[in-house]
Amino acid sequence: MKISNIFRDMILILFVSIFLIACGGGSSSSSSKTGILVDDIVEGVYYKSETTSGYTNSRGEFPFSNEKVEFFIGDIKIGEISYLPADRLVFIQDILGLDRDNIIDDDVINIAKLLQSIDSNPTTDEIEITRVDFNKFINVQKDIEAIDVDDILTERGFVPKSKQDVQIHLSSSFTKYNNVTFDQEEKDYLYYQLHNNYLWSQNVEEKPYSQYTDPNQMIDAFKYSTLDKWSYAETFNDYIKDGNQEERGFGCYFMGTPIITFIEIESPCEKAGFKRGDVLIQINNRDITNESYSKAKENIGVEVTFNIVRNDERLDIRITPQVYNYRLSKRYIYNSQYNKKVGYFIYNGFSSKSSDEIEEAFSYFKENEVDELIIDLRYNRGGSLAVASILLDKIAGFKYEDELQFYLLDNENNVESEGHFMKDDNSLDLSRILFLTSEDTASASELVINALKPYMDVVVIGDTTSGKPVGMKGKFTSSRYIYWLINFAIYNVNDEGEYYDGLDPNCFVYDNVSSSRGDIEESLLNSALYYIENDTCSYGNYLQSGRFTIFSR
Repeated sequence: MKISNIFRDMILILFVSIFLIACGGGSSSSSSKTGILVDDIVEGVYYKSETTSGYTNSRGEFPFSNEKVEFFIGDIKIGEISYLPADRLVFIQDILGLDRDNIIDDDVINIAKLLQSIDSNPTTDEIEITRVDFNKFINVQKDIEAIDVDDILTERGFVPKSKQDVQIHLSSSFTKYNNVTFDQEEKDYLYYQLHNNYLWSQNVEEKPYSQYTDPNQMIDAFKYSTLDKWSYAETFNDYIKDGNQEERGFGCYFMGTPIITFIEIESPCEKAGFKRGDVLIQINNRDITNESYSKAKENIGVEVTFNIVRNDERLDIRITPQVYNYRLSKRYIYNSQYNKKVGYFIYNGFSSKSSDEIEEAFSYFKENEVDELIIDLRYNRGGSLAVASILLDKIAGFKYEDELQFYLLDNENNVESEGHFMKDDNSLDLSRILFLTSEDTASASELVINALKPYMDVVVIGDTTSGKPVGMKGKFTSSRYIYWLINFAIYNVNDEGEYYDGLDPNCFVYDNVSSSRGDIEESLLNSALYYIENDTCSYGNYLQSGRFTIFSR
C-alpha cells in the first residue's frame, strides 16, 4: 500500500469545514473533527468513545467529537486521548501524554512493537492491521502496561520487532511529520556524551554551548581535532536511508574530476550503461559545471542527456535521476589456466542490510569451491562492526572458530566488547586472502584486514588505507538526531591497532580508472591475479591475456 498524502486530505477537511461555516453549518463542523493515528499511518486500530466506534481507515482516520477516545488492539487498550492536537495527528506519544520525540519510554516502545509486529504489509512505512490479526487479541482484557508484549505476540504466531527496529520506525514517523530542531535538551545530551562517553573525553573543554544551532557545528567545536576526523550527527531519517541503501540522483561519482571513478551497483548510472573511466563533458549539450550537475541530479524524474567521451569516442547517454536502492556487492569467479578458481568479491560498505549479500556471495563461492579469494574494499569506508564480524566468519571461521577476531577499548581502557570467529555453513577453507585497497578504505574495512593478519597470509594490493582504528556507537535521547561520537578503539588478537596513518599495502598499485571493476584488465584486479600466479607483486608487469578467464559472475 502506498503512503497516503495525509496533508492533502487534511487540507480538504479544512476546506470543507470553512465551507460549512460560510453556509451556516458551523455547529456541525466545530463539534466533529477527524484525527489521524500515526506510526506512520495506522489502519485497523479499534477506537471507541461515548457516541461512536469503529476502526481507523486506510488513512489512519477516526472521528473526534470533543470526548474521550480509547484505542484497542483486540481487547488490549493501548491508550486514549481527551483532546485532539492542533495538527490532528495522534502519535503514540500523544496517547501517553509524552513528547512526540520520546522513543525510549517503555510504554511507547511496547505499543509501537505491538502495532509494528502485526503489520500485514511490512514493505511500507504505514501499518496495516487486518481484522483477522486484530481478532487474535480478543479476550486479552488488559491495558498495554500490564502485559508482556513479546510473549503475547509470540503466543499468537507473530515475530516481535526488535527494540532498535521499533525505535527506528518511531523516529522515521517523527521526522516525517515534525520539524527537527536542535533544542536545549539535545544540546545538553550531546554535551554529556562528549564529556562522558567520547573516547577523548579528557581532551574536551568545558565551555558554553547554548549558542550552537546545529549539532555538527557543536561537535566540531568540542571534538579532539588532533585525531578525530570522524565524529558527526545526523537525523534519524538520514540514518534510515543509509540503512536501507537508498539514494537519490544518478549514482555516478567523480572524485574531484569529470572522470567517472565509482558507479553504485543497480543505480541509474549503471543501468543506463555508464562505465568507469567515462569522461563527462556536457549535460544537454552544455558544458558541465558543479552547479549544473547538482541541479540535474536533484531534478528527480526529469531525463537529461550526458555527453561523454569513452575511448576517444563521443557518446550521448540519456539518464533519469531517481530515488533508488543500490546493492553494495558483486561477485565473480575466475578460472586460471591451471584450473584454479579465484573468487572476487566487490564490497562497498558494511551496512546492516548488506549481510544478506555476504551470505549469498559466500554460499556461491563455497558451492563452486574457490581456491583463492580477492576482496575489493577500495571504496568501502566502513559501517557495522557486526557485519564486519560476519565477513570475518566467512573468511576465517572455518579454521579459527571461537578464536578472538578483535576487541574494543573504551575511554577508560576497559574492554567494551569482543568479536569471535564462528564457523558457518558457507565459511571458506582459505590459507590466504587478498584485499584491494585505496585511501578510501576505512574503519570496518581496516578492522577486517587487521583482524586477519595474525591468523593467515594477508596480501594487500593498492594504496595505503585511510587510517581509522576507532569507531562509534550511535547515541540518542529522542527521535531527532543520532550522535556518532568516537567512543572506542579497535585492536586485534595481538593487541595491534592505532594505525592512524593507515595500513600499507604489500604491493603498491595505481588505481587506473580506465577499466571497470571486474574486468581482468583492471589494474588492481590484474595485479591480484598476477600475485596468485606468481606469489609476488607485479611491479608494473601485466598478467598475460588468457591466463585467467571468467568462470561465472
